[in-house]
Amino acid sequence: MSIEDFNRRLNSMPLNVSYSFSMPYPGWPKEQSDQTTQKEMEIIVSTDEMVDKMLTYPEAEAIINKIRKGNK
Repeated sequence: MSIEDFNRRLNSMPLNVSYSFSMPYPGWPKEQSDQTTQKEMEIIVSTDEMVDKMLTYPEAEAIINKIRKGNK
């Protein structure tokens, strides 16, 4: 089976995922939980935006260069 056939077959399958999870914490109001979650999501989004704006990744390049030097 070629990759095109595989992709065509995979794309024709009805895939649907849905889930829900909640866990009440005694003494922790829902509003506080929602605010904490929102704050964490804002931190994740701002981090993603900073990474997207980067033209180079110095720490990753340093690790790769170290590995390359070690293999010579």
